[in-house]
Amino acid sequence: MRARIDPDSLPPMPPPVRATLAETLPPENLDLQHLEILNLALSNLLRTEVAEFTLAQIIDGLPTRLSFSQSHFGTPKDHPVATHEDLCPGALEKTRDFWSAFDVMSLRFSPTLLQGYQDAEADSRAFCLRLVEMLAVACHQIAAFLFEIDNDNEHRKTYEAWVVEQHRLRATGDERYQYIEAEPPTVFYHHSYRDHEQYPRGLPDVVGYWAESKIFGGVVLFDRGESETECKEIWLDPSHYPGSSTMYSPTADQLDKLIKFLRSDPSAAIECPLPIRASKLNRPRYYRYHATKYFHIFRDKYDSRLPAWFVRPDYRRVPVDFPEVEDDNWLLLHTMEPYESGTPRDEVAIAAALERLKNITPSSPLWPPDDTRYK
Repeated sequence: MRARIDPDSLPPMPPPVRATLAETLPPENLDLQHLEILNLALSNLLRTEVAEFTLAQIIDGLPTRLSFSQSHFGTPKDHPVATHEDLCPGALEKTRDFWSAFDVMSLRFSPTLLQGYQDAEADSRAFCLRLVEMLAVACHQIAAFLFEIDNDNEHRKTYEAWVVEQHRLRATGDERYQYIEAEPPTVFYHHSYRDHEQYPRGLPDVVGYWAESKIFGGVVLFDRGESETECKEIWLDPSHYPGSSTMYSPTADQLDKLIKFLRSDPSAAIECPLPIRASKLNRPRYYRYHATKYFHIFRDKYDSRLPAWFVRPDYRRVPVDFPEVEDDNWLLLHTMEPYESGTPRDEVAIAAALERLKNITPSSPLWPPDDTRYK
């Protein structure tokens, strides 16, 4: 649970600036091999239980109470999702009908992404990373489209009316909004990706980021390198309780399992590895501030706004966010205990823990406090 922070102590945020919708193209110019792999991977992905359920919630107009509580800490009793235990009849069937009529050529990608995917040799690591990027963009677009086509949804109207009332309460100084923002205009949101004023498609993009997070385990970002155009590593920015609140990269094993599933024959009984959750093996960890500002990790520059400076959140479950804290605590116990008990020190385990402590970022509470490069 986050400690309360006085809003007056937070750094200022830059004003939102609406990003323009850049040129996009259908994947029709991909060679046959790359197009077939994309089609297969997208088909395998969208037929998974987690993808079907995620998209069905958008069609339904509300997430279920459990789904909402897995992304947000606490649900007000008067919130529209508080009594929404299950999907309404027909929502899942409509999702399947949509997918059965779906044409991959209706998707649009940036020329840079299409070229990067086309240029990557199949089975190479670069190809796997670009394939995941293509799928993340596709899922985002599909979720945004499903949200756009149903403005008359009764559940959406109920939520929108409730949000208007919450903003009125906040404006009048209601104590429940003393330390938190009022809910955004859509119920489908990831807490770090709600700046609809700056996204090219507005609210539909907020829904797209939410869908990514539900399906993949987090909003899908990439290490863009010094040029800020590359695709060197996948990073996930999660919003799942209980679980990590810091960004993590899939392990080699997690990525291998994902690619194997995506490229498998639909008749093969290969377990879906999604969503990808963090464990103590997923290192290092970042807050979005450091990742984007100093280490070129983002998908698009407009993904989120960064504050003027960094304020470290106060989390009680720090080892979940930074596994190195557990190593640090373990070292403290196991370097002192032998002297008190007379038992030999486990030098191999101590060396391994010390080595893991080298793999940290400026976001870590163990980062040297006198290093002022990443403020």
